Amino acid sequence: MKKEFERIKGMPILSKKQVLEYSEMSKSDWHNTYSEMCKNYDIYDMQCRERILIEVHRIFNSVEMRFWLTGGSLLGAVRNSDFIAWDDDVDFDTLLEDFSSIKFILKEKMMNAGFVVRFTDDKNFPKFSFYKEGQKIALGALKKDGAWRIRPAYQYPDKMFQLNETIMFKGLNFNVPTPKEEFLEHVYGKNWMEPIKALNDIEFYNIKSLRGNRLKLLIKKTLFKIRRFFL
Repeated sequence: MKKEFERIKGMPILSKKQVLEYSEMSKSDWHNTYSEMCKNYDIYDMQCRERILIEVHRIFNSVEMRFWLTGGSLLGAVRNSDFIAWDDDVDFDTLLEDFSSIKFILKEKMMNAGFVVRFTDDKNFPKFSFYKEGQKIALGALKKDGAWRIRPAYQYPDKMFQLNETIMFKGLNFNVPTPKEEFLEHVYGKNWMEPIKALNDIEFYNIKSLRGNRLKLLIKKTLFKIRRFFL
């Protein structure tokens, strides 16, 4: 999540040739290209984000894939009934066993719809990042590891993805981890209803939801809190 807002200077639409070129270029080249592209968009234009969300929801539902609204997008939907103003993307997760069978179909559909598709083709932790009109949509695949569903940086209880709870958000029906309040507490801690503008993403998260050395993560989180207190 970013704190500063980009200002809109136009709304260029990418050609099919550009979509293909940007989807296939190296990671470093894409980083530089995207930084330049952001100068032409307001990445915090919530009307644009809502329009892109509707398009993504339709495409995701056209393939045989279960998907869940997660992360800051779920937090905003439940807590604010809206996007979080300083959140710079929309977060979704799916299951690794579903992702593997539809990844190429989904990539083709998204590119045909004008999205730049950045694909992290990792055997255990594949991920899509979709970009259109300055908006970023993230779709991670969750790997089953015992009682957990994991990504490289975080972990969720697998049981929260076994029930069928949905919410209405922006007029659309989304699957959410169940119970959603327990999921949000697992990810963001007991005070998840209180908005936080942080210096670093780690300040948002409950240490229990993160993978890695717990002591190092706790020290890092504490140091950022102290720093923010004195600003």
